[in-house]
Amino acid sequence: MVIAPAQSALYYHTDLFIDRIYVQSLLAHPQSWMTLKKLNYCWRVFGTGLSFIVFGCVALLLSIVFGLIVRVLPISDERRQVWVLNTIRYTVKIYLLQLEFIGLIKVSKSGAQLSGLKGHMVIANHPSLIDALFILARLDNACCIVKEPLWRNPVTRFLVKLAGFIPNDSYELLDGASKALQSGKNLIIFPEGTRNVCDQQLLFKRGAANIALAAQCPITPVVLEIYPRSLQKGDKWFHIPKQRVSVSMTVHKPLDWQQFVDENKPITLQARTLTSGLREFYVQRVTEFRNNTDC
Repeated sequence: MVIAPAQSALYYHTDLFIDRIYVQSLLAHPQSWMTLKKLNYCWRVFGTGLSFIVFGCVALLLSIVFGLIVRVLPISDERRQVWVLNTIRYTVKIYLLQLEFIGLIKVSKSGAQLSGLKGHMVIANHPSLIDALFILARLDNACCIVKEPLWRNPVTRFLVKLAGFIPNDSYELLDGASKALQSGKNLIIFPEGTRNVCDQQLLFKRGAANIALAAQCPITPVVLEIYPRSLQKGDKWFHIPKQRVSVSMTVHKPLDWQQFVDENKPITLQARTLTSGLREFYVQRVTEFRNNTDC
């Protein structure tokens, strides 16, 4: 149906009139406004707790299905791993949609595409607990470096093992990560190693640089901006901001590690130089974001 200009103007002015009445009613009854804010906050605290429970239950269910059923099927390890990775990706997508639907987060994405990458190291800054999920939901054939407690956790250990994820304290970390990249998998890694406490802190460690140099792979940077900051290091699950969290995810074009280093230098110096270059890249992008928003 085509809306005539006169009708469009009428709808516009009608919306303005309704908005004006709504604002006037809130100004006239500030207690109602405060009550709505409190109800919204209580709902988001409840939704956050419920989401953690759902996450744990789904992880347990997938571990049972893949650990006890798919694990014994007469198929190759490679095919079994593809099944696990695809299931994780689609499950994470649904989980993030659920977080948006109940009003906990709002996600916006810009820049290049993560789908279709092969043999890339995908790096990101690490402001919150669920950063990896935003990348996992969009990246094909992903491999993660995960903390050792996930390998001991009975809920997740079968899942991360079948997915081919790599423990971060393994002596074979460098070799395993290099082999995964050279086989065509995309490796997700947070150069900081842990969640930061400030957007511009960005204390990059050399682990990501060492892997990139060993595998000689392209590096795809993802910049995550979360406002207000939530689920930071040290936060309890119920310590949530007073408003819905906005997540901005920007995927940049792949970087060539050779543009940062002099290959004639010792490998340790190359790793140091690459780490410094990647950090400067992120500092610049995070600063640009802060300057272009009201955050």
